[in-house]
Amino acid sequence: MLIGRRRYLISDIKITHDKIKQASFAIEYIYLAYISILIIRQINPNSTDFGFYFPFVVSIVLALLYSVVMYFYSGKSTKPSWIEIIVRLVYLLLAGYLMSDIRNLSVQIIIVLPTIVVALRYSRKYTVIMALATSIVIVLSVVRYSFMEYDNLFIFVSFVWLIGLLVNVFMETERRVQRELQKILEKEKLAAIGEMAAGIAHEVRN
Repeated sequence: MLIGRRRYLISDIKITHDKIKQASFAIEYIYLAYISILIIRQINPNSTDFGFYFPFVVSIVLALLYSVVMYFYSGKSTKPSWIEIIVRLVYLLLAGYLMSDIRNLSVQIIIVLPTIVVALRYSRKYTVIMALATSIVIVLSVVRYSFMEYDNLFIFVSFVWLIGLLVNVFMETERRVQRELQKILEKEKLAAIGEMAAGIAHEVRN
């Protein structure tokens, strides 16, 4: 019964971890897809030697670069690597520049996605850092390109912080539950080892 319970807890931890990982990677690729579409819209094909295919080549190269970095350097530990942080900031700046040409709020909202991914994968400290970086990029873009009224800017930045912190609060609770399950597993493992040692000692005495 103890072994069966342990297997159930291990399976539950693994399933939860896999679901979080799948959700965060799905958000990553939605973010990438939107950036690629905005790049294709932004670049004028007639102004390059590559003609019509140039924006598609740029989008594919950027998507591959982002995917490779995130695959090898993201979500491997409890905190993001410096490479991941730098790449996220570069793509965040790119998204801030691209969103200046779009007047549709439903498209501009994609800039909040990196904050959601960080909130899913890491602690509150990194969520705050990502939300702050996103807010700075949005404010700088609005000041420079004037594509949004300041009251809408306040609402937009507030939304970034609200959604990031809400997701992180949920994930912190989930991570706390996972840690408690891990502690239970460790205790049960020690109890099993103790029972085995007691059994061996009993056999030796007899």
